[in-house]
Amino acid sequence: MFDYNIAESNDLKSEILLACQRVSARLSDVSGMNITLSLASDEQLQEAHYEWQPRPFNWVGSQFDDHESVCVFKLSVVAENVFCGVLKASFEKEPDHNSLVLERVRGNPSEAHPLKGRVLDVFCEAALEIAKSIDVPRIDGEDPIDEIIDIYEGLGFELENRGLHDFVTLSVTSGTKLNHSKFSL
Repeated sequence: MFDYNIAESNDLKSEILLACQRVSARLSDVSGMNITLSLASDEQLQEAHYEWQPRPFNWVGSQFDDHESVCVFKLSVVAENVFCGVLKASFEKEPDHNSLVLERVRGNPSEAHPLKGRVLDVFCEAALEIAKSIDVPRIDGEDPIDEIIDIYEGLGFELENRGLHDFVTLSVTSGTKLNHSKFSL
């Protein structure tokens, strides 16, 4: 298991970036498109915040924050030089809260972007690779909107109610793969 007590934030950031590079290469090979996952730039976060409404969410802020008890990061996906989506994810560094949480996912509202209808698939692939890299046994999608619950379930997630919140959950082992309708990995 990734030892959060001795790991420096640069090590954790490197693990996330390496996982994104591996997924980018696999998705590019499978799709035939140039797909890049990375930490979201300030410009991308500004665009998602100010231009991708109506779903209000403050995307502006740091792309990577590694605190003593939680790590929060924001990823972007670019395909064929078009900014297609953004993800805010986090995980708590305590043994009893050992999951990678997909807090917000947003696709570019343009009808013309190359990953239309596949942004969630891409970010779930990235989350799975990151979870495996840092040995996190579960991925949780927090309070998914009704329109995407079926997509999560099609990828292999299960819907759970935990009091005030709904989650879609995927258990992660070294052999876990997503069910795919849009990418065949």
